[in-house]
Amino acid sequence: MVEVPGALEIPTAIRLASKHFSGFVALGCVIRGETSHYDTVSNESSRALSYLGLEGICIGNGILTVENYEQAASRADTSGQNKGGHAAIASLKLLEIRYKFSQKQSDWLDTDIVSMRHDNLKNAHIKKSASRLYA
Repeated sequence: MVEVPGALEIPTAIRLASKHFSGFVALGCVIRGETSHYDTVSNESSRALSYLGLEGICIGNGILTVENYEQAASRADTSGQNKGGHAAIASLKLLEIRYKFSQKQSDWLDTDIVSMRHDNLKNAHIKKSASRLYA
């Protein structure tokens, strides 16, 4: 795992590490304040992650954009909305798509990850598989 100062730095960190890892899960939280900085951070971090995705980097976007702490806690709760878990699934799904269209299997990619489907994925399996994506 790599920590950065804020959501705007997440895409840069992913780009710098992209030669070393197959996929990424971007996790962060932007809480609306009293200024327009919220809009800039939310829009630009999302835009940069989308751009990296279009360059072929497999990224699950788990950056929350919320009005308050209570919304953030609700969306991050693993027994609730579990947005981080959904971001991990998205990254793994993109890796599955990359694998499907590639000529050879990546070193880290296990057959069980390639064959998994969203509706039968368990939290423990997400953590085990997603841990391979972290630095």
